[in-house]
Amino acid sequence: MGETSSYSTDSFAPPVAADAPAPVIDLPAPATPVAADSVPEVADDGDETVVVRRTVPVVSFDIEFSTGQTETVSGPTIFGRNPKAPASDAGSVTRVVIQDVTRSVSKTHGEFSIVDGALYYRDLGSANGSELVTSGESQLLEPQQWVELTAGSEVVIGDQRFTVL
Repeated sequence: MGETSSYSTDSFAPPVAADAPAPVIDLPAPATPVAADSVPEVADDGDETVVVRRTVPVVSFDIEFSTGQTETVSGPTIFGRNPKAPASDAGSVTRVVIQDVTRSVSKTHGEFSIVDGALYYRDLGSANGSELVTSGESQLLEPQQWVELTAGSEVVIGDQRFTVL
């Protein structure tokens, strides 16, 4: 029995975050000017400025599957029994294989993305779909529609499920 999947080569574009107004902050008062003749001379033996490298912290989320697998998502990630990314995204997407003996999880079932420090998920048109469970209430997720997940979010995928830790 074949599976249908309705994602295109542009399906791995992350969701667009909602525009938020920039925060308003109070800047400190400007420093009092100093007379040029009162600034001590500093020896400078070169013309080049040393570049300081700063690291940006990587935001990641741990996902626990009902199969017992725990995976860390830190960028675009697809999962399923045998997930395949479109050729244009193959090198930039992490693949997570779910061991599902019931075969209720599609070969390429869903996708995770991180935008502005938040975790997003979408079903990629899987045969059994995905359901978000919140406070005991279940909501069927529309294929190809991004939904934000938070710690404790649970999503049913076929006979399996995953939870955001």
